[in-house]
Order: sequence, then structure tokens, then C-alpha cells
Amino acid sequence: MTTHTPPSGLLKRLSQGSLVKQILLGLVLGVLLALVSKPAAIAVGLLGTLFVGALKAVAPVLVLMLVMASIANHQQGQKTNIRPILFLYLLGTFSAALTAVLFSFIFPSTLHLTTAADSITPPSGIVEVLRGLLMSMVANPIDALLNANYIGILVWAVGLGFALRHGNETTKNLVNDVLQRGDLHREGGDSFRAAGYLRPGLLDPGRRPGLIRCGATPSCCWCW
Repeated sequence: MTTHTPPSGLLKRLSQGSLVKQILLGLVLGVLLALVSKPAAIAVGLLGTLFVGALKAVAPVLVLMLVMASIANHQQGQKTNIRPILFLYLLGTFSAALTAVLFSFIFPSTLHLTTAADSITPPSGIVEVLRGLLMSMVANPIDALLNANYIGILVWAVGLGFALRHGNETTKNLVNDVLQRGDLHREGGDSFRAAGYLRPGLLDPGRRPGLIRCGATPSCCWCW
């Protein structure tokens, strides 16, 4: 019978540290590897592609479950802390747009479009845009999860959350247990432990409701 030996020293600190710090460390190591050997950096880039793909795959389910659980567990008169959530959302959106604009000037690029201009049909007006938005809101929930339609996911999450508010505690505990099982970072050694760093603040006492804990750094659930 073999026993699992927990990591120690630097490896332990890295494996149990903040996911944000791990991502930053990976970026630095990737840049250094690219300076030493570009072919090796391209080969190792598969790990980054798998990591991003895993986050994109788990994000729709996390958004659905977290929003649904937050609304279902909300008690009358409980402080929601919606202001820091909106502030983080606006700050993140503005920072992303500002970064994109700055890097577009620092590293200008030329795009060669191969598709004919007449084959692109932009929206004819605001009515068509609103119609597309409304159709996204009433999308099939399974289709919304498969295609990462976050408008539809949020609508279904809000609706299911309000429905669960009138349910019994057993039903609410089921949703909470599903989310708690996503806390994989305590076990360690799981290849998909990135999702274990995303924990609902409402389910952890002493943490602000509505926020997701990424390692030691709280961030807004709209970061995807």
C-alpha cells in the first residue's frame, strides 16, 4: 500500500498559494523560457492552452451555481455588498479596455481581412440588437452552458435562485454541497484544482457575500 507524501518547501508554498500568484509566476517563467528557447516555449504553451480551456469550460457552470446559490441563500435584511461587486466589475472592465488600447499603440498590428466586406451584415438598428439580447435571455439553459451564453446563464441563475428561496432547506443544502465539493485545493494533487480556488463567499462564514475567493484575492464573479 502506497502513501501519498505531501509536497514540502517551495513546491508546497506554490501549490497552496494564491492562483493569481501562480498565474503571474507562470507568465514570468514563460517569458524567460521564450528568451532562452522559442521552440521550447511554443511546446510548453500547450499547458497554458489547456489551463485557459479548463477555466473557460468551468466558468459557465460556476457562474450558474454561484449566482443561484447567492440568491437562494440570501436572507431578508442581509447585507449584499453590491457596491464593491459593481466597483470591481467596472474597474476590471475599464482596466481591460485601457490595457487593450495601450498595447494596440505600443505594438501596432495590421490585419488582412480575407472576407469580402459585403458578406458581413451588421445590425440594422437598435431594434435588432435588442431582439438579439432578448433571444439570448430566453435561450435553452443547456445550450447557454454549452455556448457560454452568459446572458442566458444569468437569467436562468436568477430565476432558479428565486425559486429555490421558497424551497426547503434540504434543496438549498444540495446546492451548497455541490459548491463545497468544488473546494478541491484542501485535498491537493488534483489536476483540475484550478476550479477549487473559486469558492462562493456566501457559503464561507466571515467572507463577503457575492464575491468569489481566488486564492487569497477576492474578485468579482463577472471576471469571465
